[in-house]
Amino acid sequence: MGNGELLRPEDRAEFESVLDEALRVVLAVPRRRRPTAAALRVRAYAARNEIAACADAQYRRYVDVRRAAGRGPEPRGRLRALREVPVAVAGAVVAGVVDGVARGVHWSTWVGVLSAGVAVGAVSLPRFVRERRTASGTAEPAAEYAESVAAARRAWLDALMRSGVLPYLEGVLDEPARPERDVPHSAPPRSRPPRPASASPPSPGSPSADSLGGLPTAGTPYPGQDEASFSAQYRTSVRSIRSRPRPFPSPAPSDEPHRLTVELAEQASPGRDVPLHVRIVRDLATPGVTLRAFAVPPDGARLLITVHAPALLALGDLQQELLVTPGRDSDVLRFGLRTTRTGLHTVTVRAFHGGTFLGELRTQISVEDDTPTRDGPTREVRLPTVAFDPGEVTLQVLRGADGSYSFQLLSERCYAPESFRLLAGDPRGPTERIYEELRRMAAAAGKAGPGDGDAARRRLRNLGVQLWSAAVPDAVRRQFWAEAGRISSFTVLGEHDLVPWELLYPLDGASEGDGFLAEWLPVVRRVFGQERIRELDLPRATYVVPPGSPVDAAREVEKVRRTLGRGVADGGVLAEQSAVTGLIDQGLAGLLHFACHNSFTDAGSSVKMSDGAFDPIDLAYATQSGALRRTRPLVFFNACRSAGGIDWFSSSLGWAPQFLRAGAGAFIGSLWPVRSDSALAFADIFYFGLVSQRLTLGQASIQARRSVRDRTGGDPTWLAYAVYGSPAARVNPRT
Repeated sequence: MGNGELLRPEDRAEFESVLDEALRVVLAVPRRRRPTAAALRVRAYAARNEIAACADAQYRRYVDVRRAAGRGPEPRGRLRALREVPVAVAGAVVAGVVDGVARGVHWSTWVGVLSAGVAVGAVSLPRFVRERRTASGTAEPAAEYAESVAAARRAWLDALMRSGVLPYLEGVLDEPARPERDVPHSAPPRSRPPRPASASPPSPGSPSADSLGGLPTAGTPYPGQDEASFSAQYRTSVRSIRSRPRPFPSPAPSDEPHRLTVELAEQASPGRDVPLHVRIVRDLATPGVTLRAFAVPPDGARLLITVHAPALLALGDLQQELLVTPGRDSDVLRFGLRTTRTGLHTVTVRAFHGGTFLGELRTQISVEDDTPTRDGPTREVRLPTVAFDPGEVTLQVLRGADGSYSFQLLSERCYAPESFRLLAGDPRGPTERIYEELRRMAAAAGKAGPGDGDAARRRLRNLGVQLWSAAVPDAVRRQFWAEAGRISSFTVLGEHDLVPWELLYPLDGASEGDGFLAEWLPVVRRVFGQERIRELDLPRATYVVPPGSPVDAAREVEKVRRTLGRGVADGGVLAEQSAVTGLIDQGLAGLLHFACHNSFTDAGSSVKMSDGAFDPIDLAYATQSGALRRTRPLVFFNACRSAGGIDWFSSSLGWAPQFLRAGAGAFIGSLWPVRSDSALAFADIFYFGLVSQRLTLGQASIQARRSVRDRTGGDPTWLAYAVYGSPAARVNPRT
């Protein structure tokens, strides 16, 4: 909890889940002045330390109990799955709030009901994890440790909701509106939430954390309590909240749309200076490609603009800050470039807000001898608003023309790029050897004894530590530890198949995280050209199970169907390549789940369908036409090496980049061959978190990893999955 942060990194997802559920409730109430959810979320997260301080006593007790449980006889890793499961709140809570508003009841009357829903969610998932472990033959933690951790966690989440998040949001929404012209252009005053709640036992008659956990149905009285008493109890609770000092929030951010524009000569001869001009302008309903949103506070938002031009000579810094203020276009940034050698060269411009990638734009310049310089057209992409995901850190990895790599860590603080050359040259050789060892490890996991499983886990950890020290530059590792206390999710952007990022095990002397990077933090990937999608629609689910698929494929489909529930229509099971490509080219909507074998060789990936082979080139039409950009489906390719890629002329060719460039909202695939039973369990738990619990993509993936981690000794399948998309993406509530 260093760097001024009150919450440990693994608990920040809990804070975000409580915040998201509170936002769903307060924004369901009609208001004359209604800021957007993005604006409220940014402000609340900026004040997270003050909000967390309102439940500091309960949080410290939770941490102490959890730490004590970790020292008990049960291995610490098994308790982690109980203590770090994000909050799940039943949809009935929001429905109850909306119904109450319709009957004229103020939304704050339902504060207790929402807290009860949080507590119910805090209990249900540990029970779900224990049931899965019992079914798989794994002994559950000692009862006294499990119950004490769960009770402390319920008490903290209840106090966080009641005493911190809801009072803060209420204060923001109750502040008088201020005209745009009266908003000061200095830094806004910092909001101060109410005084922290004490850790003393609740007074007689008031609901305790334990009693909240026993509430049978969200929105109903306690057993033996009549409706009038129930309503009066929560009105009393709300009056005590409303009597506390109101925060003085900062002015609300602006949500006006913007556009990223780039100007560069399209033709020049070698040795010519060709300046690159970049600007953020207001969007005046001009057609364009929709990219990631960002919210602009009244005093402006500072974006980081980076330029990647490996074949041109940089005459200055290739990263600069650009101030975007409400109601006006930004100044023009000038990047100095000079042509050096002939050929067609690509220049990529990217925009970041904090550690969040907003969007990118590519342009090209043709360099030929004795050619006059000719200006190119203005290129632009649309940015509807400007917002960032607090706590997200992005590692941008770029490959230079000379074969070296550039690593740059991007967070709320900007670090300079670090040049890095791999001693082994092409990283594919060492990576393939690692994948082969992990394949053998997965195959042997089911036959290994207890001692063999411990040895395999030690070997897996040593592989991760060695990869961390050998594949990540020293400077970037130091920067990572400096940011570690503030990171809530980790995104890798760039050469996606350079190293198995999920296998990294951060360790430098006394600095050690909570295991592998992907079990410590939600780790997601991004490929160039992939748009950032925050909401996934799942109206239906379609399954691909060709002949010769694993024996568990049919059972996997049935499990996924049951987990998704009746709210997701069944699109059927496909076995023909023509049917799959036809559906994709027409704009597939919802979920596309593959349960099959994937063959991966030097020539790339291929799936044997009933009417012939299916490979990533079969997605070329969809990629170039953007067939999936309107529907943004989720693609889960549960097959061996489905996240692998090969170099194909000037780009990477694989299932992930092809689906994502076609417009998929998210993609999940495996980096090495996996065990069928573990793959089935991963998919089942992932969908349960994403759809049933409404977790984010990052939270659902890390929950699935942790739950599968201890099923079979030495099985590395839980680290094999690569997740592509926005870590904050959620399933549309209508699903």
